[in-house]
Amino acid sequence: MLMDKRTEESLNRLLQELFDGNAIVDNLVYNLIYNGYNELGEAIHKPVAHKMPEWADSISDLIDQMGGRSKRYGLEDHKDDIKEVKDVFKELNNYFLRLREIVNKIIEDVDMVGDAEVRIFLEDFLNKMVMPYVRQSEEWKKASERLSADTLDRKSTRLNSSHTVISYA
Repeated sequence: MLMDKRTEESLNRLLQELFDGNAIVDNLVYNLIYNGYNELGEAIHKPVAHKMPEWADSISDLIDQMGGRSKRYGLEDHKDDIKEVKDVFKELNNYFLRLREIVNKIIEDVDMVGDAEVRIFLEDFLNKMVMPYVRQSEEWKKASERLSADTLDRKSTRLNSSHTVISYA
């Protein structure tokens, strides 16, 4: 094996977190759509929720390349009923902040056991993949906090012309 067993375990926990993240984001999207914010839900569904399995594949590939064994654990239930748009984006931001913390912790752990190749991969993963979504989710959270239910049109979920357009990661 080209990596420490503890590194393999940490990467498998990250793998689990990414699959869980897919379920979390899917549930947030379902809440938006259920509450009438169809276009907003669809706008974040594929660009955000569908990234998690892609990222998980890259972590699984790394585990395989380093001689480890990828493991898929059961998913937690993510079925919260969230009605407010601002609460959806708050939860989305919380997820990406947690993901950033998890990756940073794994980088620290990998440093302690000397798995330099994994550290380089994870720093790249953090900076190129996770951090843009952390920043984007923070922007969405701020924008959604400024908006009231009156400024969102539930049918189209377009922001009124007096507001800036929410950009996507």
